[in-house]
Amino acid sequence: MEERLSYYFGGELRKLREKAGFSLKQLSKISSVDKGYLSRIENQLRSPSDSLLAHLYQSLNYNLIIEDFVLSDLEKKLNYLYRDLVYDNPIEEKATDDLFEYHFDSYIYSPLIIKFYLIYYVWLVTKKHDIPLILKIEDRLNELNQKIKFYPQELQIFLDYQGVRYKNENNFKKAITFFERAKDLGKYPYSFGMVCYHLGIAYDRSSRIVEAIDIQKTALACFIEEGNHKRQLYTKTHIANTYSQYGNYEQADLWYKQLLNNCNNNEIYERIKRNLIWNNIKRKVYSEALELLLNTQESNFTSLSYYLLILCFYKLHDYKSAMSWIHKGKEESIHDLITYSKIDTIEKLIIYDDNPNLIIQHLEETYRQLNPCLDIEGKQFYLQLLIDIYEKQNRLDKAFYYQKQL
Repeated sequence: MEERLSYYFGGELRKLREKAGFSLKQLSKISSVDKGYLSRIENQLRSPSDSLLAHLYQSLNYNLIIEDFVLSDLEKKLNYLYRDLVYDNPIEEKATDDLFEYHFDSYIYSPLIIKFYLIYYVWLVTKKHDIPLILKIEDRLNELNQKIKFYPQELQIFLDYQGVRYKNENNFKKAITFFERAKDLGKYPYSFGMVCYHLGIAYDRSSRIVEAIDIQKTALACFIEEGNHKRQLYTKTHIANTYSQYGNYEQADLWYKQLLNNCNNNEIYERIKRNLIWNNIKRKVYSEALELLLNTQESNFTSLSYYLLILCFYKLHDYKSAMSWIHKGKEESIHDLITYSKIDTIEKLIIYDDNPNLIIQHLEETYRQLNPCLDIEGKQFYLQLLIDIYEKQNRLDKAFYYQKQL
């Protein structure tokens, strides 16, 4: 095994010996190894051979695995799992939990100890979200890094998923600190691309738009090089969404259309199409958005799809068609307060078309009630309606008041 691991497992002997209640002299006697040499091994002044280490561990009733054929089989399991996590392949959760539970001792008493804990940590952070266990494994990895000193790629993976943990908690400032440290360690296969991918999302959530797009394009280049098709798709979608969210609708349109032309996954295709529809609405190209909606099977509709359809008809002044879909839209969005309220608002806009004061009353009351729950686009929906109606009434002070919020 590597010298750094030989020193580590030698240093761990003292802890195991004392746990077993043996003195150095007693271990020397049962193992037939010179006491002075044992002391130097425990104090990490000597790097013992693999066979001697295994013999000493066996003397304390621990099985240190050094056989190549056993290690090869154990490492394959870890490599396959890490690849599935990076490539976002389907993973059988119970089988993976069993891998970590039933082979735990085999891994931690073997040269695979670092790889085991790293991949276990990645699995917990991305799939399990068991915070106490995540923190326990994180502490163990920090301890190992102190005792063994990780190689740069090992440290890159560890820092990356510490960042993911903070990202999952919406602590993007802290997450970015870890991602940037990980990125600075260098370009390593199957880890650097993931760092850039995660960092791009954190930049986006922190409104660092130019940096978000640039680093996502770096991630995309890595995923193309590694043949990681799913991550390519996710990254292109993130880039398109970032362009759309921050007003570069033309660029977003190009990315969404490219994605649709190259997507063979029906579920993802429909999700991208909904994003393209929403981007067209923000571009105020309502006829294109409506065409895409009407060419979508209703079985693929979500509550958002009904809302967008109704909104398009309203914006095109086809109030009759809008009203014909409102009942169905409300029915489908009954458990989605924000979408239901938007559909209800469009209905009120049509019904009270000749009574702007009632429309203003409804908009202001609804906006005030929903404001704490609204995302950026939800706020834009209500604020833009308020601005439009006040401008029509030439009440520019009120229009300016809401414009500042927009």
